Amino acid sequence: MKNFTSNFFLFVFGFLMVSMQGQITAEFFGTKEDFKNLSHRILIVETLVENQNVISHLKKKDNPAKLVEEYKNFIKKYNEYIQITAYKYWKFNDSIEFKSELEVNELKKTRSHHYALLSYVELRDQEGESNVESIYSIPAIKYTRLETPIDKPDYKIYIPSSYIRQGNRYIEADFRVAIMAMQENIKYVMKHNENIEFQEFILDMADKNCKKLKKTTVLVEQDMLDKELPESKAKLHCGAKVEFVSIDEIDQHMFYKTKGKSAVIAFPLAILQGKGDKSHITTVVYFKIAVDCETGSIIWTNGGSLGHIAYDNNHSRWMTERDFKHMQPCD
Repeated sequence: MKNFTSNFFLFVFGFLMVSMQGQITAEFFGTKEDFKNLSHRILIVETLVENQNVISHLKKKDNPAKLVEEYKNFIKKYNEYIQITAYKYWKFNDSIEFKSELEVNELKKTRSHHYALLSYVELRDQEGESNVESIYSIPAIKYTRLETPIDKPDYKIYIPSSYIRQGNRYIEADFRVAIMAMQENIKYVMKHNENIEFQEFILDMADKNCKKLKKTTVLVEQDMLDKELPESKAKLHCGAKVEFVSIDEIDQHMFYKTKGKSAVIAFPLAILQGKGDKSHITTVVYFKIAVDCETGSIIWTNGGSLGHIAYDNNHSRWMTERDFKHMQPCD
């Protein structure tokens, strides 16, 4: 799994100069009829298995013990979180089974049309003008018919908080947000009979739900706050009540569905490549949403459009003054 073999946290967006480009795509291929068909199938939630070839590859790199530990920990935590959140929050299919990668691979050989699949995937970059492949790939979850081609899933969504935290840590709340949001996006597609990607979907949801922002206290991870921005100044600019809390506190409020609280979550938006003065530069950029802890509704976003990435919105990993000024409830 390529994204766990490199040092993360390469945020040098301010130095990108020419030939910037988005390198991952949120495109999915399911239609209204496909999703209707999927909803009547048995859902298989695929769990990951340690790959000895990956481990052998990691052992050849610098600091191999740390990389192998991170890889094994990711497998453990992914399996734990995807099983918990799929069991608790997946409502689109009536019947759910849990199978390992090895079991799923055997089932695929039957070419059965009775199963839907929820599984891990990595969205790798594509060559652009720079003709240089980046060090990044973005962890994602796909929901698709078992028999569909691997490169044309019916639906996929990035896993929130990828490359954000030290050790590339995830929490259960990240998976809850992804599992609930992808189902809402699919329902939206079925209602409007149009393939509306997640970034556009959340803009519409945030616009519809923005009145709820003033009824909640917005929780922001302490480590997400811009290091140059004092908490007092951030609160002064924000149109909602804000608290800066630990990762574990956010996870607890999401787990217990605390009424009157919302949490800021960062989703990967793109891998950008560009040329600096003397080197090729690659970075992951993000959009952020605020999610109601009780209901899972999206009540705010700083924008999901790649077209405005260099000019209008802050798409770094940090919550900046611009984000807090943008966080205003509607009338």
